[in-house]
Amino acid sequence: EARAAERVLQASATEADAARVAAERRRDEAVAAESDARTRLEEAGKERQGMIQREVAAEEAVSTRNAALREANAQGVGEPELINRGLEAELETLRAARAADAAEAGAVLGALSPLLAEATEEGTQA
Repeated sequence: EARAAERVLQASATEADAARVAAERRRDEAVAAESDARTRLEEAGKERQGMIQREVAAEEAVSTRNAALREANAQGVGEPELINRGLEAELETLRAARAADAAEAGAVLGALSPLLAEATEEGTQA
């Protein structure tokens, strides 16, 4: 009887160790996923900063060209080339804003995907 109790205790200890190892592995995976998500968000933030700078430059170009267009129109000399430049600059500003928004959305989705996958996996295991 003592041997049977000892085997039961040893089996319980083995199961407890396996559960502990599995829990540590899941914790390590969660830490790695969080670190990955942070890294992706930081990279996206840097990319977003570059896009913002591009957007600011485009907005400055729009402002400069539109000021020249207003001056030409005030003098009664409407120059089609100035109108075209103003429209081109405005389009570039819109494109830059759209690219920045898309990059930000992609970064958020990229950071959330592993976390959602992990949560889903934990939900199915529970």
